[in-house]
Formats: sequence, structure tokens, C-alpha cells
Amino acid sequence: MPFVDAAKGGAVRLRLKSGRNVALKIPPGTEDGARLRLAGRGEPGPSGGRPGDAEVEIAVEPHPWFRREGRTILVDLPVSLVEAVRGGKVRAPTLDGPVTVRIAPMTSSGARLRLKGKGAPDPAGGARGDQILRVMIQLPRDPDPALWDAAEDRADADPRVEAGMA
Repeated sequence: MPFVDAAKGGAVRLRLKSGRNVALKIPPGTEDGARLRLAGRGEPGPSGGRPGDAEVEIAVEPHPWFRREGRTILVDLPVSLVEAVRGGKVRAPTLDGPVTVRIAPMTSSGARLRLKGKGAPDPAGGARGDQILRVMIQLPRDPDPALWDAAEDRADADPRVEAGMA
């Protein structure tokens, strides 16, 4: 089942061992490995007794951007070096579609931005979780002489000293 469909909920059609096609309602917030029961849709009981319940295990497909920890949705958000240094507004994916977020000037890789209520729904009906965007600075693929010169000018800066590690 696709990641977003499992998180948002929906319905799928599936074929049981008996050959019957059934619609299965997937509740919002369903996680990989969840088991859903279809009452009375299983195999007949011994000696022709009433059918038992069928149990379906949900396998959620990985998503290229989203990861899940409970109700929290995690996304690594690539930003350009210019966006990280100068700050600005960028588009970020959520389960409900893209939103615009503000990157503060001088944001480092690994900085986290919280989008309250943009995570996965609670299958029990509670509040939605949050989405966490982890800023990941994406350097240009092509060599840039101006960028190289700017880096050379800052060659004496040691971030480990600033962090108290050296």
C-alpha cells in the first residue's frame, strides 16, 4: 500500500483466498505491519461451521521523501547554499500537499523545522502528529569558481572549535 494512502486512510479492493473480492477500509494513520480484521470473511469452520474472521496484514511501501516514527513524519529538505545563507521561503512536501516554509538566514544542515499537525493521524482518533523537516544543504554539482574562492576565504574557520569539540 502506498505510504501516503496508509497515512491518510482510504479503501483498497483485495481478493481473499476464497476468491471473493472485498473492499477494505484503511483507517487514517495505519502503519506498516498493522493487522486489520474482516469479520466473517475467513474460512468456514470445521464441519461446515460459520466462517471465521480474515486477517489482513498491511505492508506500507517506502516513500522517497517521507519516513515515519509513530505519528511523526520526517522529511530531509534539500536547500541551496544561497537559501541556507540568506534565508528565504521554500516549498516543502507534506501528506496534504506542498506548503511554504521560512528558512532563517545562516541555517546549517541538520536544523529542524516543525510543522505542527502535519504528521500522521492517530488511528484511535486523537490529534495528528507533527512533521519534522531536517534542512540538508545541497551544494551545486558543477564547480563554481566564486563559491570555491568564498570557501578559501573562510578556510581558517573551524566549526568544531565553535562547537567546543576542539
